[in-house]
Amino acid sequence: MAQTQPFIKEKLICGLLFKDDNLGRQAKDALINRFGPCDYQSEVMPFHFSSYYNAEMGAGIKRQFIAFEMLYDPSLLANIKIQSNSFEEALALNGRRQVNIDPGFIAGGHLILATTKASGHRIALNAGIYGELTLFYSRKAFQPLPWTYPDFKSDEIKECMTQIRSMYRRQLKRQIQEPG
Repeated sequence: MAQTQPFIKEKLICGLLFKDDNLGRQAKDALINRFGPCDYQSEVMPFHFSSYYNAEMGAGIKRQFIAFEMLYDPSLLANIKIQSNSFEEALALNGRRQVNIDPGFIAGGHLILATTKASGHRIALNAGIYGELTLFYSRKAFQPLPWTYPDFKSDEIKECMTQIRSMYRRQLKRQIQEPG
């Protein structure tokens, strides 16, 4: 009979969407206070892949990714999404989000994002939170799927994810070389 094993810890990332740089900084600070120091921050990029958030946040939205030093059990993704939603609510203005936070986990073979939206390709995790396989790693590169968000299909964002994946793999290698 097969024996269960603890999950291998994965690299927590958060994609942030914001219009106001100060609010973006406040969201990052809240995430760092909760999940520990960052070891990766992408450049702030224009978000021009969709107008989905414009009605709520206005035009001129920016995108940034951060990743955290500490590795986490991937079964915590739903709890992390619930916490990030509370940060979004705290920064909202008149019931409208000013910052969108999308947490996820990078491992050797995938990027999984958390979402509150059900769909046929999403897996129920806990408390109304779903996990989505957004990118998978094959042929030495991250590959999109039919449902992958347009920005995550871009070379620029796939390169960010590749850099974070490389950091993650180095962390795992160090942990194996320096046990306990």
